[in-house]
Amino acid sequence: MCKPFFFNVHLMCVLLVIGNLSCGGDRIGISDVSHVEVSGLIIDFEAGSLTDIDHLTIETEVGQIYQLNVGRNLGEFTPSHIRQHMVHGELVEISYFRRDGEYWLRNIRDFTFR
Repeated sequence: MCKPFFFNVHLMCVLLVIGNLSCGGDRIGISDVSHVEVSGLIIDFEAGSLTDIDHLTIETEVGQIYQLNVGRNLGEFTPSHIRQHMVHGELVEISYFRRDGEYWLRNIRDFTFR
């Protein structure tokens, strides 16, 4: 009677480990733990079309430069709106995360004083 119980516990542990490993496959190599927010000036960008931004470069007031991958439409932040921010020196607030050693833009908005 004890032997089947121990066999089932070991089998359940093995199945639990295999199940956890197989379900997390799309997260391998992604360290999305550090969700960072900064504000600064847009100093450069690359657009793939009239609506899609490929890359964005931000400089903070202390001179730190962030080169971010975007690869999508940013809604109201079209290439012309981004160019307006560059020309007028208007600050933006961004949040980003790191994936596979690269920085990816999560969100961008006009800077607001708090």
